[in-house]
Amino acid sequence: GRGSYGRSWTDGDRWTLPCTFVVDPICCDAPTLAASVACAVHETLSTLMGNMLELKIKWPNDIVVRDEGRDRKVAGILIEKRAGLTLVGIGINCTQRRSDWAPELQDYAISLNELGFQVTRLDLVCRLIEHMSAWFGCCDRTQIRNYYEINNAMVGTLRTFRYNNRCYHGIVEHLDPLEHLVIDTPDGVHTLPIAQTVHERGDRPCGRK
Repeated sequence: GRGSYGRSWTDGDRWTLPCTFVVDPICCDAPTLAASVACAVHETLSTLMGNMLELKIKWPNDIVVRDEGRDRKVAGILIEKRAGLTLVGIGINCTQRRSDWAPELQDYAISLNELGFQVTRLDLVCRLIEHMSAWFGCCDRTQIRNYYEINNAMVGTLRTFRYNNRCYHGIVEHLDPLEHLVIDTPDGVHTLPIAQTVHERGDRPCGRK
C-alpha cells in the first residue's frame, strides 16, 4: 500500500485492515476532514483497548501507542483527491508479530496482536464504519478540537516541521489540528499554519540527515 510522501507499507498474510472510504468533498474543509478521520480511527481503537494503553493521535495521520516514551504506530491514514472524489485510506496493523516487521520498524510499529488484542478484520471494520459515520455526521469543530487536545501525541514533545521552505525544530507547545501549531525553537516561538506545514519524518534537528 501507499502512505504519505511516497512511503509504502506491506500487508503480508492478511496482517492489516486496509480500507478506503469515498467521501463527499464538500462535507468539510481538508483540515477538518483529516482531523475527523483521525478522531474516528482513534476512537475505534480506544473502545477496543479501553484504558489499558496510552493511545494517541500523532498529527497529521498516525495513531500511535506510547511505549516507554516512544510512539509506536498502530494505524495510519492517507487522504487523497482523485477525479473530483476524496478518498480516505486507512490501514490498521492487526496480526503482525514482532518478527514480521523489518528490523528498522520493530521499535516503531506495533499491531493489535502484539498489544494483546485479537479481533477479526470484519468486526474491526464494522466498528470503524460506526465511528467514521458518527464523526463525519457532526463535523463539529469544537468537539474535534476537544477530542484531539485530550489525545494529542505532539504537545510537549521535540519535533521537526517544515513550512515555507524553512525547518523548525523544537518543543510543540500547542497544536490545533484545524488551524495552527505553536513550536518553541532555539530562535523563538513560532506559529505555523496547519494546512501548509509538513511534519518531518524522524524529527531530526534541522540540517541533519
